[in-house]
Amino acid sequence: GERTALNVAGHELALIADLAPHPGDWPKQLFAIKEAAYKAWFPLTRTPLEFHAMEVTLDPLALAFRATVHHAATARLGDAPWVLEGRFGWGEELLLAGAVLRRATAT
Repeated sequence: GERTALNVAGHELALIADLAPHPGDWPKQLFAIKEAAYKAWFPLTRTPLEFHAMEVTLDPLALAFRATVHHAATARLGDAPWVLEGRFGWGEELLLAGAVLRRATAT
């Protein structure tokens, strides 16, 4: 799909298109979210991820996100999908995001 210079895919741009204006920049915020998720994922798994290997959903009112990892490595790490949850925000000249890695329980 079409990508910006920040590796945000076209379907991700559609995800943020309907959100209220961001005081910073939604594509950059999404990049920061994915980077935070990756930095929680990699030290525990030692498995690189491409940006398209995780699906992000946003709750802009709670300034929260959820990133589900879609990668073959999750099979060797456990049966259920791996989910990263986090918060995001911004300051005068900052975009912030932090994530924790949880293994989703099978339902």
